[in-house]
Amino acid sequence: LVLRHVQRLWQATRKLAEGDFSHRIGSTGSGELAELSMAFDTMAGALEEHTTLLLRAEQKYREIFDNSVSGLFQSTPEGGFRQANPAMASMLGFATPEELVATARREILRQLEQCGEVRGFQTRARKSGGETIWLSMDVRAIRDESGAVRYYEGAATDITYSKIMEESLRAKQDKLQALLDNSPTLIAIKDTEGRYVMTNARHREAHGLTQESMGRSVSELFPPEEARLILEEDAQVLAAGRSMTFRRTLTMRGREGGGKRHFLVVKFPLCDDARQVSRVCSIAYDMTDYEQVREALRQSEEKYRTMIQTSPDLIWLLDPEGRILEAN
Repeated sequence: LVLRHVQRLWQATRKLAEGDFSHRIGSTGSGELAELSMAFDTMAGALEEHTTLLLRAEQKYREIFDNSVSGLFQSTPEGGFRQANPAMASMLGFATPEELVATARREILRQLEQCGEVRGFQTRARKSGGETIWLSMDVRAIRDESGAVRYYEGAATDITYSKIMEESLRAKQDKLQALLDNSPTLIAIKDTEGRYVMTNARHREAHGLTQESMGRSVSELFPPEEARLILEEDAQVLAAGRSMTFRRTLTMRGREGGGKRHFLVVKFPLCDDARQVSRVCSIAYDMTDYEQVREALRQSEEKYRTMIQTSPDLIWLLDPEGRILEAN
């Protein structure tokens, strides 16, 4: 009888080892052997329940893994893929994850050997067809008890379109900056506190500034009275919310020998993403040469008028109809 019970217990143990967690011995006999059979059935039941929960969790993980729009993967320290989801395979131009796993991608992970964990790591990757794409990757190293890297796991997102848009935007910004820097006018943008956030080359040259000077205020660049007038103009534009034109004389610091220059300044407000006025843009036209020519003409006219008025001769000016326009 004892041998029969032991044999049944051994057979049940083999069933468990083979993965059949539903097998039970049943309560037979009495005494210690019966208690042993009941204990075995209880253990088998607990294992079956635990295994079912694990299978459900694995199935849930597998569904998330397979249906994620981000590329998910595990990679060996040598750069080969242990497993990857369909999104990762499609991202790199493979029909199935199995095709991707069979291909080494050492270039994607070689920079992780010393880092261990990387977030937002951007890199180029080559698809199976030879096309180059951009990936943003979050990757971490899974290590064994000795600290050696067993494999890498991570997620990847195809950011190729964003990179193309970023490069296109940078090219447009470069063109815009070139237009601004080659303009003969002084162009600047200030915040509501009077700090410069953008200037063109002509403005920086006139005031002796560099790109690193951004963030400096009007008060740092101009004498107190001039700074006060500039800030008052900015305040008027911000309050009115429209373009306004001003005439002013400013002291230049960047020109050789410095000196005062006359400007015609057009100022207008700029809005932020919330459509709130947050900046003032100014375009200043250097009118100094024009003012000098106008002053020379005024002096010439004054000299001409004095000569006419003091002449002993009779001098008059007629229009085409013979009407006297002026006489001494």
